Amino acid sequence: MNSLRVTRNTLAALGLSALLACGGGGGGGGGGGGTPPKTIADTLNYTNPSTGNYKLIRDSSSTGTHLVLGLQGPASGSAHGVSLVLSLGGSAGSWAKVSGSDGVHVQNAAFSLGQGTQMIVGKPGSGGTLQVGVFQKMRATSANPTPANPVSLNQTLVKIAIDLAPNTPVGTSIPITISKGSVLLADGTLANLDGSQVSAGTLIAN
Repeated sequence: MNSLRVTRNTLAALGLSALLACGGGGGGGGGGGGTPPKTIADTLNYTNPSTGNYKLIRDSSSTGTHLVLGLQGPASGSAHGVSLVLSLGGSAGSWAKVSGSDGVHVQNAAFSLGQGTQMIVGKPGSGGTLQVGVFQKMRATSANPTPANPVSLNQTLVKIAIDLAPNTPVGTSIPITISKGSVLLADGTLANLDGSQVSAGTLIAN
């Protein structure tokens, strides 16, 4: 009897060892599941700036890969137009048309551009630059008999857009800088703008 008991115990121990070696009881299946971490960005994440007289604010028309930014003016004052020269760092993003239906890289949001030839420019350049300008006509002419009144600066003045570049690694920073600009004030004077007055937020490809 002792011999039989030892044999059974030995067989049980060997069976347990074999079971553990095969990965334990129940639920077969292979490998460590789960979704692999994302390495290529599919979203432009933008954080609005908290300071600055003029701010580039994320517009509600933005999508995951198409970021629309509106230039928000200060709480007081009025003007006839505004211009900016901006730069986009790196190659993870590019300046884009604000909407697919227009042919320029800037969209007027506040100014009355009048009849005849309108003064609106959106021009991408080398090194990631973008020149934008939107101005309304202050004086009456035969082509534009009714001059426009100045508009409040306390609103979205113009809109620009950025598209995410393909194959951009997750976590890539896309710096937006403002080198210079101007605002045509209600009295007809041209006031200079620079990076200390116009603020961009933080843009990350994710």
